[in-house]
Amino acid sequence: MPNYYNLTTNELVTIGQETIDAWSANGNPKATDYAPLPSKPSENCTWGNGEWITPSAPTYTAEEWLENQAYTPLRLLTCLDLEGKLRSKGGTSPKLAAIRQWLDEITLAAAFNPNAVTSTWPSAPFAFDAVVQEAITQLIIVA
Repeated sequence: MPNYYNLTTNELVTIGQETIDAWSANGNPKATDYAPLPSKPSENCTWGNGEWITPSAPTYTAEEWLENQAYTPLRLLTCLDLEGKLRSKGGTSPKLAAIRQWLDEITLAAAFNPNAVTSTWPSAPFAFDAVVQEAITQLIIVA
């Protein structure tokens, strides 16, 4: 694994410490051409222009984020339908309530800034399948 980089070309190289020490002791100008490679800050970094580059996190609009979390418009409609059916029968679903709270948070943020693009939207608290399974189970119980 490379342990030095060329200060002029930024090329990564592997040089033994004894070689660097010998260059320095003998006044070889190569000793000043190389610098120790800084520690890689994270696994997904790449080397470029003499520094580690950390890629930016992907950004999403609210709508893109909902789909990224596997809550497509049809799935959201399903959640709302199940919520209505549970309410009409006096039932509840904690997972469905958590999804409603999550959706309200994202919807409210998007209402104030419809063009918001960020990488910090909150993640869905539960997978769609788990929400539907619990809601249907609750509907069966209160039926």
